[in-house]
This record gives sequence, structure tokens and C-alpha cells, in this order.
Amino acid sequence: MEEISVSEQTVSSPHRDQGGFILHTLSNSARPNGRIRVTHPLPQPVPGGDSLITTEPASRMSPEPTQTDLQGYYVGSSSGISFLSRIQKRFGETVSFPHGLSVFNFGDAPLPGGEAYHNSAGTSQPCLDPAFFFLLERQSTTRLVQRYFDFAVPVDRFLHRPTIERRLDEFYETKGAMYDKDTAPAERSVLFMVFAIAQEHMVTKLSQSGVDTSVRYFRAADHQLSMELGAVRLASVQARLCQCLWLLSQSRINHCWSLFGTVARLALALGLHRSRNARSDSMSRVEIECRRRTFWSAYSLDNYLSAALGRPRTFHDRDIDQKLPSCVDDDDIDNADDSISSPSRPLLTFSSGPVAYAKLSRILGGILVDVYSIEPMTVTQRLTHTAKYMQELKSWRSQMSNFLDQDPAIAAQLILIYQRQRNVLNLAYWHTVILTNRPLLLSNFARLTSSRRQVEDERKAQLDESAADCLNAAMNIVGIVDMLVQSKQLFRAFWFTPYFAFSACVILYVYTIQRSREQQVVYQAYFEAAERCQQQIVDIAGEGTLTSRYCLVLEELRAEVVAQRGLAQNLTQVQSSIDARTHVNVSRAHDAETMAEAGLSMDVPDLSGMGSLDDWHVSPSDSLEDITGWGQFDAMVSFHSRCKMMSINMVGNRWYLALMANIRSSWATLLSLSSMLLLSQLWLLYTTGST
Repeated sequence: MEEISVSEQTVSSPHRDQGGFILHTLSNSARPNGRIRVTHPLPQPVPGGDSLITTEPASRMSPEPTQTDLQGYYVGSSSGISFLSRIQKRFGETVSFPHGLSVFNFGDAPLPGGEAYHNSAGTSQPCLDPAFFFLLERQSTTRLVQRYFDFAVPVDRFLHRPTIERRLDEFYETKGAMYDKDTAPAERSVLFMVFAIAQEHMVTKLSQSGVDTSVRYFRAADHQLSMELGAVRLASVQARLCQCLWLLSQSRINHCWSLFGTVARLALALGLHRSRNARSDSMSRVEIECRRRTFWSAYSLDNYLSAALGRPRTFHDRDIDQKLPSCVDDDDIDNADDSISSPSRPLLTFSSGPVAYAKLSRILGGILVDVYSIEPMTVTQRLTHTAKYMQELKSWRSQMSNFLDQDPAIAAQLILIYQRQRNVLNLAYWHTVILTNRPLLLSNFARLTSSRRQVEDERKAQLDESAADCLNAAMNIVGIVDMLVQSKQLFRAFWFTPYFAFSACVILYVYTIQRSREQQVVYQAYFEAAERCQQQIVDIAGEGTLTSRYCLVLEELRAEVVAQRGLAQNLTQVQSSIDARTHVNVSRAHDAETMAEAGLSMDVPDLSGMGSLDDWHVSPSDSLEDITGWGQFDAMVSFHSRCKMMSINMVGNRWYLALMANIRSSWATLLSLSSMLLLSQLWLLYTTGST
């Protein structure tokens, strides 16, 4: 198979990444002999400023080079990709990947049956056997429709169940021809996508035949969309939106992102983002409600793709005035009125979860704009944004507390779709809390200069609270994953549960490294929770899937945690030895005075200013000064050895490998400090006459 070799490239852009986890790219000339050369000085506090903002250095420096993933695609810093990209360029390593995939799918897991199929956006696909229509048993498809609405889609419920059931009847009555020839392709496509998604949720782990069946449904749906003629219809958007959700369950996030561009533009063309276009005099109440549901489901997916890939959102809040869906069940839409869409309505319906999900997604949209802004930002400004969105998140949860905070014994008695909604909303909430607080997690441990240390001490309480919120969210996520595993409800098709679990495990591992010099009781519970969660997602990971790549990266990070815990124990022993020798040296001070009186010089270095090891503020976070801005990293750390990098041909993994590389490099600096302390200890032994 022909391979393409990708080496280090320098890409410039006037834009900068939105959010966290960024390292500056250095060319080979900037790091001769494997060491990083400082190309610019650290920004210094401005004396005499009138406010804290004017005296704080911005946490990010502008402009930064644009970031690309393994396939050369742009990624922003809210993504989990950007770390490895920078580190890989820093090391000048090359990676290779197979040639011959479509630009729309490049980097995705392989689609069963080969890659002849690309997508519905003007690319080729294999011919579909017309006999496939006649092989669909009515009993099987009816069961798939039931599974779709009863389990598969807890929050993305933009399809109207009575309408889908009516179309299924029509499909068999007309032998697939449908009554309306103009809308038939889109309607058939929606049906096939319902079958495809439901097939993925029939069992926790599909057999190969089950996977192949799901793929055939997907290809049948796309074949129907390729035959569409005339104006854009709501069913056209719904079918493609279903395709996006199915692609995510198949670890095809690049394909999903490409197709979502078509979905978003079709939605905008139909005016789904505008409330004024949904007039009751020209549309039925069912169509009005389906337009709202479809738009807000697309809006939510847009935000999650933006957060996962670090790319700009397609929808912008300033352009949207569409109302939220009504909290009403499908059978009651015709008899509903607008008052039931009130957010404080206590009645629990199947639509309550999707409405709450849309509200949470709107908060997430604000977080991506403000917390992960491309503009330089001080820590104080970041604290302000964090406090604002944490307040909004707490307000959102208080409105849903009766549902989300139910006793587990009571929640277990809910019907399946309510259990799914409760789990998804809790996972989405805690992940949003992580996104809100993650940029401040490492800032809480950074101590670069004494002047900055004083400023940070003034906001220590805020930083501590933010770190606690982040850790609490991570622990809640791993707890939910454990519950899903114990109840056998963790399905391979759950695309965002492993993603959320991955984010939580990384937070717990990083915190363990940060606290590894403290008593084991401080971090042990977090470390064990991360290990357990990691193993649980390993058990559901299919070969070549995004989840399997998550697991590879987590294992590398876990191994690094174990190594740094051992290193921290060794450093503690060095510190204890120094303290003991210092005590011996004091006890022999009288002998030293006698030697001085005899004219014997003993120039013992003054170590009083060195203080204890804690005063040095050397930890992994010293090279991770601000998780949203890594411009000062180059001035702080020298790489003493190359890290072994894994070339993983999938987006979503490389940030964490690069994080591991930076942790290694910062601990290399700590090793240098350890060597210095050891030399000091040997000097003490020599000057006190010990052998």
C-alpha cells in the first residue's frame, strides 16, 4: 500500500486556536542538539498598573501558529489533539498513513465492506442491490423502530414517532415506492437511518453480521439521498443528521464533521434557525415542532464537534431566534399550546430530556466562545468567565435536580428511555464542568516567579475551588461509567460516553502527577478511579475504533503516572536525607568554630536560601504554566531526551500523548534539581568529615 510521509511543517495564520492545551511550535533551528532555545523573553509584570488585569501577563501570546492534526486538518485548542501535534513537530518526527481514502473520511476508522463508499456530498459509492428492499422483514424493521425510540436516541429525538410509524406502513404497502414520489427518497432515507442506528443499539457489542447489516442500512439511506431532486425538505436534513450520529457511533468523526457541514447549510437554507419562518398558518404543529427539534439537535451536535475537534462552530447564537422545543410527547403535539414549553414545567415527558440538553448546549456554546477564546486572556479574566458559567451550570442543574439527582434505587425503576436521558444529561453536565474549569486546573499549581506567586496567592481560593469542581466532575463521570458497566448498559455505539470518560481519566491522572510528592492518601482514590474507568472502556473498545485509541493513550499516561510516583518517592527520600544531614551538621557546629579559630578555612555553601523541596515549586505544572497558553513553556524547559511517540492515525488522541511528553520533560528538569540536591548532600558529607 502506498504511504505518504508527513514531516514537520510550519503553518502560519492570523487566527489563533480557541481554548486550551497549546504548545508553541519550534523549528529544528530553534532547538539545536535536542535542546530548546529561548526565542523570546518571558513577559514581565508591568509596574504601577491600576488594576490586576493590567499587571497580569496574558495566558496566551498572539499570534500562534495554526495547529493541524495527523491528516493536516486544522484543530483548535479546546480539542484533545493539539498537544501531540506541537510535540511531534518539536521532535521533527515523521509519521505515515495509508493513501487512497476520501478527503471526507481521511483518518477515520475503516468502514466495514471497504472504502469504496465515501459520502453523500457528491462522491462515489458502490451500487446497491435493489433486492435489498425486499429482504427487509416487517417484524424486524418494526422492532428496530421501537428500539430507536425506546432506547437509541435519549436526547436527539428530532423525529416524530407517529410519522415514522406511518411511513413504515406506507413503505410496505407500496413495496418501497411511497405515495409521494417527490419526497420518497428522503422519506426512505430517514427510515433506513432509523434502522441503522437502532441496529447498533440492539446489543452491547454487535457481531460482525450485525455491523454489516447496520452498514448496509446506512448505504441504502445514502443511495436514496443521492436520488433527491427539487427543493430541500425537512426530511433531507433529518436523514443526514441521523447519518452524522451513526458515523460517530462508527468512530468516523472526520466523515461526520464533513457531512455536518452539509446538514448545517441545508438547515440554514430552510430557515430552521429562525422562529419567524415557522408559522402555524402554513405549517402543521407537528412540522413546527419537528423543525425546532431538528435545529436544536443540530446545534448541540455542532457544539460537541467544535469542542472535540477544536474547530469553530457553524451556528452562531447572534443569528438564532428559534424557540426551544416544547416539553410534550409526540402523541400530544396537535393538542399542545406554547405554554408547555416553559422551562419550569415540572411534568416529565419524553421531550423534557432533549429540551434540557439543548439548554445545556447553549451554555456550552458560550463556554467555547468565552473560556476558549482566541484572544489573549489574563487568569483574572479567565476566573471571571469560569465563575459566570459555573453559575449558569448550577442554575441549569437546580432546574433538573429532581430528575438528575434521584436516588439510584429509584432511578433504576424508570423506563429505559428515562434512564438513558438521566445518564446522558449527567455525563454532559459533568463534562461541561470539566471544560469550564480545565484551563485553570494547572494554573493552580504554577509558580513561575515570586511576583506572580503573590498575585496567585490572592486568588488561591478561587483556583482551589475551580480545581475541586474539575476533580469532582471527573469523579462523577467515572462513577456513572462504572454504574453503566455494572448494569450492563454500556454499549459500543455510545460515542460520547468513552469520550467523556477519556477526558475525566486524563484529569485524574494529571492531578495524581501534580500531587505525587504528597501523602498517598491525597491522590490514591483519584488514581484508582481513573485506572478502573480506563479498564472499563478498554473492555468495550472495538479494534480500530476511536475508543481503542483512547485506551492506548490512557495506558501511556497511566504508565507515566506510575513512573512519576516512584520518582516522587525517591525525591522525598533525598529531602529526608538532606534534613538529617543538616541536623548532624548543626550538632557539629562547635567543631567548625574550633577549626576556624585554628586558621582552617571551611567555606561551606550557604544553603539557607534553598529551603525545602516544596519551596522550589518544581512540578509537572511548572512546564504547564497555563493549560490554555504554552508560549512560556519554551523558556522554562529543556528536553533531555526524546519521548517515544505513538503515531495514531485518528483525531482525538494526540493532545494526551503530548501532555505525557511535556510531563516527562518537566520531570527531567526536576531530575536536574534532584541531582543538584544530591551534590549538596555529598558536599555536606564531605565538609562534616563523613565518609
